Amino acid sequence: MSNKVVVVTGASSGFGKLMVLELARQGHIVVATMRDINGRNSKVRNELIETAQAQGNPLQVFEIDVHPARLGAKRFLSHRSYYV
Repeated sequence: MSNKVVVVTGASSGFGKLMVLELARQGHIVVATMRDINGRNSKVRNELIETAQAQGNPLQVFEIDVHPARLGAKRFLSHRSYYV
């Protein structure tokens, strides 16, 4: 097992999902992030966790949305620094 911790965003599909499975298979400690882990992505979350557990690999799944437009205008405007 590796001591490396790898964070993968967009782990619910495509390249992100493939990276989570491969990195976990290689023995890395994987932190998979995706949106809506209790809703539309709950099936994928469960699949990733079950696959990693079956292989004896550590995996954590967290809900996170890194898209700036979804952070909310109020939160964005509360910051003191602005970039133009």
